[in-house]
Amino acid sequence: MLVVACGNSGCAIRAKAHQSAAPNPRSILAPRVKADWQKTFIEQAKELKAVEAWGLFSTGGWADDGQTMIFVLMDGSAKVVAVLPGGRGAETLKPVSAADVVLLRKDMAGFDGLEDHVEAGFDAIQYEAVHLVPVESETRLDVKTRIMMVRATQKTAPQHFAFLHTLKAIRQARADQ
Repeated sequence: MLVVACGNSGCAIRAKAHQSAAPNPRSILAPRVKADWQKTFIEQAKELKAVEAWGLFSTGGWADDGQTMIFVLMDGSAKVVAVLPGGRGAETLKPVSAADVVLLRKDMAGFDGLEDHVEAGFDAIQYEAVHLVPVESETRLDVKTRIMMVRATQKTAPQHFAFLHTLKAIRQARADQ
């Protein structure tokens, strides 16, 4: 069976090698927030041979909120890379244990079904969250979901807020150690 696979590098027709959940239609959109860091995120996922990855990218406000990249490795643990607000350089933070990756996946379970949440606001930080999953049997990752979040609060967008909170908390907890 042939399928058309679309990702950041364009579309290609290939034999279906792997049964996975259908991608969110939002995933084929080009990055809207920090495209350069999203490109780096995808390249690092390839270099690390990650089996899954999440990224949280931000811009706006006085100096944005920094970028967070979480790469799940073959051993089940995860590498966390953070870019400080304002883009003053990237650093590798304390890794996430395999047991905590299981919890992370549970917390992120509903992410792929979300759509953008954008509320107008003055000087708001814009977030774009990206989920990378295998497209071909353990050969490469590609975008499954890419959603934008602006002014997501516990009251206006509780699921979006929860995902923001989870990804930001992972970065913060490891930066404090």
